[in-house]
Amino acid sequence: MFNFNELEEISGFKIDIGKKYLVAFLDILGFKEYVKECFDEKEFDRLSKAKKILEKAILVSIKLPIDQAGKWAYFEEDDIKYKQFSDCICVSVPYSDSDIRSFIPSFFLLVSIVMSYQLNMFRESFYVRGAISSGFHLESENVVFSEGLIKAYVRESKKAVYPRVILDENVEGILKEIYGDELELKNAITRLGIDNVILSDWDNTVFINPFENLIQFSSSEEITAFKKFFQSLLDLNNIKIEREIENRDIPELLKLIKADNLSVVSDKVEGSINEVKTGDKDNITKHHILKKYLWLQELIKWNQKEAFRIKFEYFLK
Repeated sequence: MFNFNELEEISGFKIDIGKKYLVAFLDILGFKEYVKECFDEKEFDRLSKAKKILEKAILVSIKLPIDQAGKWAYFEEDDIKYKQFSDCICVSVPYSDSDIRSFIPSFFLLVSIVMSYQLNMFRESFYVRGAISSGFHLESENVVFSEGLIKAYVRESKKAVYPRVILDENVEGILKEIYGDELELKNAITRLGIDNVILSDWDNTVFINPFENLIQFSSSEEITAFKKFFQSLLDLNNIKIEREIENRDIPELLKLIKADNLSVVSDKVEGSINEVKTGDKDNITKHHILKKYLWLQELIKWNQKEAFRIKFEYFLK
């Protein structure tokens, strides 16, 4: 019989055999070529800009949500972790292997982080793809031993292709089980908006729709805090609206967020497409890059309820 106490002593890791982790592996499409171009052309200001964009996205989309989640009674201190190496990011959130209900808040938190990070990077013309998997995950300050990370990395490298964050089959199966199980669990999924953000496309790959709203409020204090946060985002991006935030209701604010993200990212994608078309790369390379941008362009059209060619469907509904 395997001795976990001995493994803890030898490895220095604290091991909880009843705990599994949801693990997201994310990276940026074309980042290797971007860095090479910066060095070859001695455009070090572009590297500095990329560094600032990454730092801002990590702060807003990963660090702050993790700090807030650490205050929830559900999660223990230091439960939620992330590691960054170059353009790659690993985020891990625990859940109980013996209680399927615990999967819901963990998945909600991880998806919230992934969606926010994708959108922040999309708005700066950096296109993020990745995968979410599950498994055992051991992490210290400097070292990661992770079944979940390995599975997510393999899934991302073989299947993600486009700027999308996909789910592995195990995570898909857990979601289907929860959604098709007792009504209380299905209602929890619906109330959190999880069923609105999980899509599949023409090749039956299941992924997260970063443009949909995934948010909930349980008190007037949370609504007030959200309005203040939303106003700060508008101020940060120099966006003006006709009426004060305090006088708008939540559905209206969420529509504003979605419309603004779709508009900004649509313009960025169009710019990226034109840049590739007029660039000096060979036709094969151009086609390889363009198909990724065109896929994202089709997802934007689907969210805007415009004409689109690629088939998208809700995975759970």
